[in-house]
Amino acid sequence: MSLSAGNLRIACRCAACTAARATGREIVAAPDLTIAAVEPIGAYAINIAFSDGHARGIYPWQLLRDLASP
Repeated sequence: MSLSAGNLRIACRCAACTAARATGREIVAAPDLTIAAVEPIGAYAINIAFSDGHARGIYPWQLLRDLASP
């Protein structure tokens, strides 16, 4: 299964996105959002930079597996 850039952006767990969700704000991804870069974080995760300039989220492999599960 593949994950869209929008779904990954919405699932971001950085402090700013986590705080936004905690206060009831919705994370919205533009329909034309793309992935600008992917960088490894050790052996346990990746950092994804998006075309909207957001690049603070760390996506552990387990989170990516969970997001891809039906």
